[in-house]
Amino acid sequence: MKQSRREEVDDDVSVGKKEEEAGYCSSSSISRLPEACLAHAISFTTPTDACRCSAVSADFQAAASSNAVWERFLPPDYDSILARADDPVDFTTSNKELFLSLAQDHVILDQRSKTC
Repeated sequence: MKQSRREEVDDDVSVGKKEEEAGYCSSSSISRLPEACLAHAISFTTPTDACRCSAVSADFQAAASSNAVWERFLPPDYDSILARADDPVDFTTSNKELFLSLAQDHVILDQRSKTC
């Protein structure tokens, strides 16, 4: 017999409580979160932490590499920074690649630490 969604949630909660009482937590419950939700949470960390999140699981790697995460790490005026660049910058790269390129070239220095 198929469980209702509420029964599934109740089962997940009770399993989570048992795991918590046993001293460990299952990653399966967090892997049920949509990638966009994980990405949103990761975007409140630092670039270094976002890179570290990539090592947790394939779900975290996808979320941590998303353009939404790396958009938050780019300076608000990155368009004007790119317009003033001596060397042309490839706009087709991901926001992560753009951030890493700017950090490597020491362009991102205002209130940001060079990371990753």
